[in-house]
Amino acid sequence: LFRGAPVGIGFLDTNLRYVRVNETLARINGIPAEDHPGHTLPELLGEPGAIAEQGPRHVLRTGEPLVDQESISDEDLGVPGPRRWFRGNLYPVRTPDGRVLGVGVLIEDITERRRAEEERAHLYREAQEAIRVRDDFLSIASHELKTPLTPLSLRLATLERRLERGENLDPGVLRHARHQLTRLTGLINDLLDASRIEAGRLALHPEATRFDLLVEHTLAGMEGQKGNHTFEFEHPREPISVHGDTFRLEQVVSNLLENALKYS
Repeated sequence: LFRGAPVGIGFLDTNLRYVRVNETLARINGIPAEDHPGHTLPELLGEPGAIAEQGPRHVLRTGEPLVDQESISDEDLGVPGPRRWFRGNLYPVRTPDGRVLGVGVLIEDITERRRAEEERAHLYREAQEAIRVRDDFLSIASHELKTPLTPLSLRLATLERRLERGENLDPGVLRHARHQLTRLTGLINDLLDASRIEAGRLALHPEATRFDLLVEHTLAGMEGQKGNHTFEFEHPREPISVHGDTFRLEQVVSNLLENALKYS
């Protein structure tokens, strides 16, 4: 049991010199098991050993065990190298008549467990942040989707009443209703794009594209949206050709212009 235990087991005498250690504790200390007997922790481990020796010294002084004491190699013990976590139990070893023979040591290397716990905590925080972003996105998206529905519904109701009365239809009403429908379709497409991006399935189709004509075309399609704002387009002296996805580039330009209208 002593040799095969998965935790480090050792025994220190009343002078805090090792009497015996198993192979697991020897591996934790980084020193062969046969080199431990007769030596103190500071003699074997230097300054980290002097820090670690405070626990057994406390047990000898008080006669009380120290249970589930956790330490970190580079912070609590000052051991250079990759960070390692340990959990230790120190207890007084007594004869039947109560005389203290020394200190029993049980040390467990819990590095992998702590790293797994930290990774789980990190993944949990990332998941919570993703949920928050998704909820914010859905909240904004639902608001944006409702915005064009109200005027679209009103325009269609107006058209319906005029048709019932046999009145002539105002082309402007139709254009406005069509514009709101186009806007709604664009918002739905944006939602679908967001879903494709999250799933890693957004496909791009690059081709030779006249970017100057694309910008001009996008501006022309925004007639009726500008209100009291004015966009000025200056034709470049030479055609501007790019290699890109025409539809996605038009989306980018359109989003920039819509943001300018909305926030300026």
